[in-house]
Amino acid sequence: MFRYAAFSIRAINGKEPGEIPSCFSLHFSEECGEGDAGVEAHLKFVKETDTDICKIMNENLIPYCEGISCGGDYKKLPSFDLESEFMKKQIELTKRLLDACGPVYDRNSSWRSLMRNPSDERTYGYDGSRLAMTEHFRQDRDTVLDM
Repeated sequence: MFRYAAFSIRAINGKEPGEIPSCFSLHFSEECGEGDAGVEAHLKFVKETDTDICKIMNENLIPYCEGISCGGDYKKLPSFDLESEFMKKQIELTKRLLDACGPVYDRNSSWRSLMRNPSDERTYGYDGSRLAMTEHFRQDRDTVLDM
C-alpha cells in the first residue's frame, strides 16, 4: 500500500486528509495495457513517482464504434457485459493493482474512450471531442445519458 494512502482515502471521502495527497499519471505503451506488462508498468511508475494513488490508465480502450456524429447515434454503441474480452482485461488489471497497492483511481470513463475518432478531425482529441459530445448531449440528452 502507498505510504500516504490513508491521506488519499480521507480526502476522497471528503474528510480532512492531514496532508495533501497527490496523483500523477501518464500513458504507457500499447503493450502495457493489460496483463503482467500493464501491472509492472503501473507499479514501476508509482514507485518512481511516489504518488499517493495509482491511476489506472486507459490503454485498454473501449472498442471503437464508428458513425457517432449526433446524439441519436449513441444507440449504435455496443454494450459490454462482464464476460466481454474488454471487460475481463480491465477487471483483471484493476484487481491485480488493488492487491498490489491498495487505493486505485478509476480509469477513464467510457466518455473518454469515445473521444477518439481519428477519421473525424472535429471529434478527434480532447477539445474537439468535448465540443462534439456537448453538442450530442444537447441534441438527444436521453439517448446520450442512456449509454
